[in-house]
Amino acid sequence: MPAALILLALLVTILVTVRERQHLDLRGTGWALVGRIPGSIPGACLVALLSKGGLAWVVVVVVLSGLVLAVRGWAPKPVRLNLIAASAASGASWAPRHPSEDRPWPWSGKAIRDRGCGAP
Repeated sequence: MPAALILLALLVTILVTVRERQHLDLRGTGWALVGRIPGSIPGACLVALLSKGGLAWVVVVVVLSGLVLAVRGWAPKPVRLNLIAASAASGASWAPRHPSEDRPWPWSGKAIRDRGCGAP
């Protein structure tokens, strides 16, 4: 099921890109991608170090914070630093799935902690 959703999301992205190609900001997109990979490292650490409940609370805090900022009218300008920061935050929020006992995950929490992503 997740694969079907990912493929549909890819299809929608491609269709929107083709339709809106004259309005694309490729330079801004490039800067947005700069922060994505480094931002994925803290995201992987969070997934490895927090319980499912802990991850759920992180999501709650982030969503409610975004809601409060949006309601208060905060709209950052799409300048280089903001694009990099937003993509890093997006990368940190990405995680394929939480490691669990019944589904082995390629990166165990211990392996990531051994690489220096968390407290001993």
